[in-house]
Amino acid sequence: MSDSASMAAAIEARFSSRDLIGRGSFGDVYKGFDKELNKEVAIKVIDLEEAEDDIEDIQKTKLWIVMEYMAGGSVADLLQAGPPLDEMSISCILRDLLHAIEYLHSEGKIHRDIKAANILLTESGDVKVADFGVSAQLTKTMSRRKVQP
Repeated sequence: MSDSASMAAAIEARFSSRDLIGRGSFGDVYKGFDKELNKEVAIKVIDLEEAEDDIEDIQKTKLWIVMEYMAGGSVADLLQAGPPLDEMSISCILRDLLHAIEYLHSEGKIHRDIKAANILLTESGDVKVADFGVSAQLTKTMSRRKVQP
């Protein structure tokens, strides 16, 4: 059995109920159930064969990024789904977003893609920032930006 076939078998054994919940510029996002952790997760699947980067050694497969499932969806989902958000909801979301950005900056990181689709909510309304694909690390010696791996 090839390495990619054994990897696919391991993935099939661990995750079930994979339902497409979103499409991004780098891949599709699925809601799944992690049998080992016994909880719902979000799985971002990136097709490396379609990626434009020169990563020839690993381009013969798909990259799975398994992360916490955010049952509240994104702020973009809220804006599209119904009436405009009330001022209290907006202020709560922005307060938590600003705390997240303050933390990132204190760690010398910038996000570079803050938008409604990258602000996610838990089922209880906690705010989390997602998609650090274009984030940058600020160096201490110069103000240049360098792309994070």
